[in-house]
Amino acid sequence: MNVERELARFLDKHLYNNGYFSKAVRTDLYESQMTGSDIILSIPKIGIENAVVDEKGQTQYIPALPTFALELSFLSSNGSIIEGWLTDIEKKTEYYLLIWIQDAGGKKWNLKSSDFKKIDYVLVRRADIINYLSSNGYTTAKLREKAKEIRNAGISGPIDKGVNSDFYFFYTTKLVEQPINIVIRRVVYERLAVLKGTIET
Repeated sequence: MNVERELARFLDKHLYNNGYFSKAVRTDLYESQMTGSDIILSIPKIGIENAVVDEKGQTQYIPALPTFALELSFLSSNGSIIEGWLTDIEKKTEYYLLIWIQDAGGKKWNLKSSDFKKIDYVLVRRADIINYLSSNGYTTAKLREKAKEIRNAGISGPIDKGVNSDFYFFYTTKLVEQPINIVIRRVVYERLAVLKGTIET
Protein backbone atom coordinates (compact mmCIF):
# COMPACT_ATOMS: atom_id res chain seq x y z
CA MET A 1 0.00 0.00 0.00
CA ASN A 2 2.92 2.35 0.63
CA VAL A 3 4.09 1.86 -2.96
CA GLU A 4 0.56 2.55 -4.21
CA ARG A 5 0.52 5.82 -2.28
CA GLU A 6 3.84 6.84 -3.78
CA LEU A 7 2.60 5.90 -7.24
CA ALA A 8 -0.48 8.06 -6.61
CA ARG A 9 1.77 11.01 -5.76
CA PHE A 10 3.69 10.42 -8.98
CA LEU A 11 0.47 10.40 -11.02
CA ASP A 12 -0.78 13.57 -9.32
CA LYS A 13 2.38 15.36 -10.34
CA HIS A 14 3.08 13.94 -13.78
CA LEU A 15 -0.27 12.83 -15.23
CA TYR A 16 -3.27 14.57 -13.73
CA ASN A 17 -1.48 17.92 -13.60
CA ASN A 18 -0.86 18.18 -17.35
CA GLY A 19 -3.94 20.21 -18.31
CA TYR A 20 -5.70 17.34 -20.14
CA PHE A 21 -7.69 16.62 -16.99
CA SER A 22 -10.14 19.30 -15.90
CA LYS A 23 -10.77 17.49 -12.62
CA ALA A 24 -8.70 15.09 -10.55
CA VAL A 25 -9.96 14.78 -6.99
CA ARG A 26 -8.68 12.00 -4.76
CA THR A 27 -11.20 10.06 -2.68
CA ASP A 28 -8.97 9.13 0.22
CA LEU A 29 -11.64 8.09 2.72
CA TYR A 30 -11.58 4.41 3.69
CA GLU A 31 -15.21 4.00 2.63
CA SER A 32 -14.42 5.28 -0.86
CA GLN A 33 -11.43 2.98 -1.17
CA MET A 34 -13.62 0.00 -0.27
CA THR A 35 -16.12 0.88 -2.99
CA GLY A 36 -13.41 0.96 -5.65
CA SER A 37 -12.75 4.68 -5.88
CA ASP A 38 -9.28 6.19 -5.79
CA ILE A 39 -9.92 9.36 -7.75
CA ILE A 40 -12.69 11.24 -9.58
CA LEU A 41 -11.60 12.32 -13.07
CA SER A 42 -13.00 14.58 -15.76
CA ILE A 43 -11.47 14.58 -19.25
CA PRO A 44 -13.61 16.86 -21.47
CA LYS A 45 -11.79 16.03 -24.71
CA ILE A 46 -12.96 12.41 -24.57
CA GLY A 47 -16.32 13.05 -22.91
CA ILE A 48 -15.49 11.80 -19.42
CA GLU A 49 -17.03 13.73 -16.53
CA ASN A 50 -16.81 12.88 -12.83
CA ALA A 51 -15.77 9.30 -13.51
CA VAL A 52 -15.03 7.01 -10.56
CA VAL A 53 -11.57 5.59 -11.22
CA ASP A 54 -9.67 2.80 -9.47
CA GLU A 55 -5.90 3.01 -9.94
CA LYS A 56 -4.16 -0.35 -10.24
CA GLY A 57 -0.37 -0.50 -10.40
CA GLN A 58 1.60 -3.61 -11.26
CA THR A 59 3.93 -2.92 -8.34
CA GLN A 60 5.28 -6.44 -7.80
CA TYR A 61 6.96 -6.72 -11.18
CA ILE A 62 9.54 -4.17 -12.36
CA PRO A 63 9.99 -4.03 -15.29
CA ALA A 64 6.36 -4.88 -15.82
CA LEU A 65 4.86 -8.01 -17.32
CA PRO A 66 2.98 -7.73 -20.65
CA THR A 67 -0.27 -8.61 -18.85
CA PHE A 68 -2.47 -7.33 -16.04
CA ALA A 69 -4.35 -9.48 -13.54
CA LEU A 70 -7.94 -8.74 -12.50
CA GLU A 71 -9.20 -10.18 -9.22
CA LEU A 72 -12.15 -12.60 -9.27
CA SER A 73 -12.14 -13.81 -5.65
CA PHE A 74 -10.01 -14.06 -2.52
CA LEU A 75 -10.21 -15.23 1.10
CA SER A 76 -10.86 -12.90 4.02
CA SER A 77 -8.93 -13.18 7.29
CA ASN A 78 -11.55 -15.60 8.63
CA GLY A 79 -11.44 -17.79 5.53
CA SER A 80 -14.63 -16.53 3.87
CA ILE A 81 -14.66 -16.25 0.09
CA ILE A 82 -14.92 -12.61 -1.02
CA GLU A 83 -15.81 -11.56 -4.55
CA GLY A 84 -12.99 -9.79 -6.38
CA TRP A 85 -13.09 -6.20 -7.56
CA LEU A 86 -13.78 -6.95 -11.23
CA THR A 87 -17.14 -8.67 -10.77
CA ASP A 88 -18.26 -7.20 -7.43
CA ILE A 89 -21.43 -5.25 -8.23
CA GLU A 90 -21.06 -3.28 -5.00
CA LYS A 91 -17.97 -1.57 -6.42
CA LYS A 92 -18.70 1.83 -7.92
CA THR A 93 -15.68 1.76 -10.24
CA GLU A 94 -16.38 3.04 -13.76
CA TYR A 95 -12.81 3.02 -15.07
CA TYR A 96 -9.51 1.38 -14.21
CA LEU A 97 -6.23 3.19 -14.65
CA LEU A 98 -3.83 0.28 -15.15
CA ILE A 99 -0.16 1.10 -14.65
CA TRP A 100 2.94 -0.79 -15.74
CA ILE A 101 6.15 0.35 -14.04
CA GLN A 102 8.99 -0.04 -16.53
CA ASP A 103 11.79 1.74 -14.69
CA ALA A 104 12.14 2.69 -11.03
CA GLY A 105 15.77 3.70 -11.05
CA GLY A 106 16.94 0.16 -10.43
CA LYS A 107 14.87 -0.17 -7.24
CA LYS A 108 12.16 -2.76 -6.65
CA TRP A 109 11.22 -2.22 -2.99
CA ASN A 110 10.44 0.72 -0.69
CA LEU A 111 9.80 2.91 -3.69
CA LYS A 112 9.22 6.65 -3.41
CA SER A 113 7.45 8.80 -5.99
CA SER A 114 10.81 10.19 -7.14
CA ASP A 115 12.03 6.67 -7.97
CA PHE A 116 9.61 6.16 -10.85
CA LYS A 117 11.40 6.93 -14.10
CA LYS A 118 9.07 5.38 -16.67
CA ILE A 119 5.53 4.08 -16.50
CA ASP A 120 2.98 3.05 -19.11
CA TYR A 121 -0.72 3.45 -18.45
CA VAL A 122 -4.14 2.80 -19.94
CA LEU A 123 -7.52 4.12 -18.85
CA VAL A 124 -10.11 1.41 -19.54
CA ARG A 125 -13.82 1.41 -18.90
CA ARG A 126 -14.78 -1.39 -16.53
CA ALA A 127 -17.86 -2.22 -18.62
CA ASP A 128 -15.69 -2.60 -21.73
CA ILE A 129 -13.53 -5.21 -20.01
CA ILE A 130 -16.62 -7.10 -18.85
CA ASN A 131 -18.15 -6.88 -22.35
CA TYR A 132 -14.89 -8.13 -23.90
CA LEU A 133 -14.80 -11.15 -21.60
CA SER A 134 -18.51 -11.80 -22.19
CA SER A 135 -17.95 -11.78 -25.96
CA ASN A 136 -15.32 -14.46 -25.37
CA GLY A 137 -17.66 -16.72 -23.41
CA TYR A 138 -17.17 -15.38 -19.89
CA THR A 139 -20.11 -13.37 -18.63
CA THR A 140 -19.94 -12.13 -15.05
CA ALA A 141 -21.89 -15.20 -13.96
CA LYS A 142 -19.51 -17.49 -15.85
CA LEU A 143 -16.51 -15.78 -14.25
CA ARG A 144 -17.98 -16.41 -10.81
CA GLU A 145 -18.60 -20.05 -11.70
CA LYS A 146 -15.06 -20.41 -13.03
CA ALA A 147 -13.55 -18.94 -9.86
CA LYS A 148 -15.58 -21.36 -7.73
CA GLU A 149 -14.53 -24.28 -9.92
CA ILE A 150 -10.85 -23.33 -9.67
CA ARG A 151 -10.99 -22.91 -5.89
CA ASN A 152 -12.74 -26.25 -5.46
CA ALA A 153 -10.12 -27.98 -7.61
CA GLY A 154 -7.38 -26.51 -5.40
CA ILE A 155 -4.66 -26.62 -8.06
CA SER A 156 -2.46 -23.52 -8.05
CA GLY A 157 -0.86 -21.84 -11.03
CA PRO A 158 -2.12 -20.91 -14.51
CA ILE A 159 -5.36 -22.39 -15.83
CA ASP A 160 -6.45 -22.48 -19.48
CA LYS A 161 -3.28 -20.75 -20.59
CA GLY A 162 -2.71 -21.27 -24.30
CA VAL A 163 0.14 -20.05 -26.47
CA ASN A 164 -2.14 -17.75 -28.44
CA SER A 165 -4.76 -17.00 -25.77
CA ASP A 166 -5.34 -13.38 -24.83
CA PHE A 167 -6.36 -14.27 -21.28
CA TYR A 168 -6.15 -17.08 -18.75
CA PHE A 169 -6.80 -17.71 -15.06
CA PHE A 170 -4.32 -17.92 -12.18
CA TYR A 171 -4.78 -19.33 -8.70
CA THR A 172 -2.22 -18.37 -6.03
CA THR A 173 -2.34 -20.65 -2.98
CA LYS A 174 0.90 -19.50 -1.37
CA LEU A 175 -0.62 -16.18 -0.27
CA VAL A 176 -2.90 -15.96 2.76
CA GLU A 177 -5.71 -14.44 0.70
CA GLN A 178 -5.37 -17.11 -2.04
CA PRO A 179 -6.54 -14.86 -4.89
CA ILE A 180 -7.99 -16.14 -8.13
CA ASN A 181 -7.32 -13.76 -11.01
CA ILE A 182 -8.01 -13.52 -14.68
CA VAL A 183 -4.84 -12.42 -16.46
CA ILE A 184 -5.34 -10.42 -19.66
CA ARG A 185 -2.64 -9.48 -22.12
CA ARG A 186 -1.69 -5.82 -22.30
CA VAL A 187 -2.52 -5.61 -26.02
CA VAL A 188 -6.17 -6.24 -25.17
CA TYR A 189 -6.25 -3.37 -22.69
CA GLU A 190 -4.62 -1.12 -25.25
CA ARG A 191 -7.34 -1.98 -27.78
CA LEU A 192 -10.05 -1.22 -25.22
CA ALA A 193 -8.43 1.90 -23.76
CA VAL A 194 -10.00 5.35 -23.99
CA LEU A 195 -6.65 6.87 -23.02
CA LYS A 196 -3.11 5.50 -22.97
CA GLY A 197 0.40 6.82 -22.75
CA THR A 198 3.89 6.75 -21.28
CA ILE A 199 5.42 9.02 -18.67
CA GLU A 200 9.19 9.37 -18.44
CA THR A 201 10.97 11.57 -15.92
